[in-house]
Amino acid sequence: MGEHRDIVIVGGSAAGMAAAQAIAEGGHPGSTLLITAEQRSPYKRTKVCKSFAAGFAPDAFALQEPDWYVQAGVELLTGVEVSSVDLVGQAIVFADGSSRRYDQLILATGARPRQLPVEPAARDRVFFANDKAQVEALRTAAQRSDRVLVIGMGVLGTEVAEQLWRMGKRVTMVGETRQVMAEHLNEVACGRLADLLAEHGIELLFGETVGPIDRVGDQVAVVLQGAGEQLQFDMAVCCVGLEPRIRLARQAGLTCRQGVVVDVQLRTSHPQVLAAGDVAEHPGGRVTHLWRHALHQGKVAGINAMGGSEPYEFVPFRVKCKLFEQYFFALHRPSPDELSQVEVVEHRHGDRYLCSYYREGGLSGLIMVNDEARQRDYNRAVVEGWDRARFESTFL
Repeated sequence: MGEHRDIVIVGGSAAGMAAAQAIAEGGHPGSTLLITAEQRSPYKRTKVCKSFAAGFAPDAFALQEPDWYVQAGVELLTGVEVSSVDLVGQAIVFADGSSRRYDQLILATGARPRQLPVEPAARDRVFFANDKAQVEALRTAAQRSDRVLVIGMGVLGTEVAEQLWRMGKRVTMVGETRQVMAEHLNEVACGRLADLLAEHGIELLFGETVGPIDRVGDQVAVVLQGAGEQLQFDMAVCCVGLEPRIRLARQAGLTCRQGVVVDVQLRTSHPQVLAAGDVAEHPGGRVTHLWRHALHQGKVAGINAMGGSEPYEFVPFRVKCKLFEQYFFALHRPSPDELSQVEVVEHRHGDRYLCSYYREGGLSGLIMVNDEARQRDYNRAVVEGWDRARFESTFL
């Protein structure tokens, strides 16, 4: 761990920053370079889509104060694109042709929004919400719009829809699923969330696939393939999932499938290169897309870049969403195919709802509505696998 080595981290979101912090805390004797393509220092991305109705400052949600980088010995480059990786020469190459050698490289390039078919004429009316620049552009367009379509009914889509509603917009949500946040919540919680959105005037179009998005006059025209009809809006926001950013890794010759393939220590097919966060594909094909998963992986990657041999162990992390002052929480909900293997216990008290899942006597998953104050306690109960008696005596 004390060997002198230069570490380069490409990507400044959760995994990249966690790696840089782990390296700084580990007393790394070599240099550390953190590179982000964004024109600002690393920030907490999950805050952005929840906060744009009121607006936010350019430096809002920063993960560290500017002087931290100097004190930690981390060189930060913002607004810089890495164009390629030279595995043989152990160097990254920038867009201007300059390069930087490394002893260990951490790829934390994250994921990009999944694209929908959009005709060129409509591209200036179609927006995303994956980073600050995208959300700032979205908000500017929304200020001069009335009717807005949100494509996608996951966590991001619901948060964006609520923020647009708070800006006074008429919002329609469309999704392929039959429920809102169907990936994370059960039928009861999904129903509550759908009712909440509808109560606030947000139109919900379920079970619809969106065809090519075109432009008609000053509006975007969207074809709903199930209904076979065309709807028009002032703008559209795409929230239909993420795709790992694997271009750099693939061009360099690293093994990639859905993401950059890594082992249990987050090393790629090249021993001097690690990958962490949304870009990494773990043994068994798992790709994670939660902020806390990325933090956990970044820390492990940082330790191992210094010469460690820390294994990355998957730990379930919560998904949480607060909309119109109602709080929704999900942690390790079993898939429909697994429901026959678990004991399902539901409790309702006023507007509070709990659904707990027990596997072999231990709590293995949980869905909760409207008990935000104890969210960390719920998280601990699942991670530690509390038995039913202990769980119910604590929370009921």
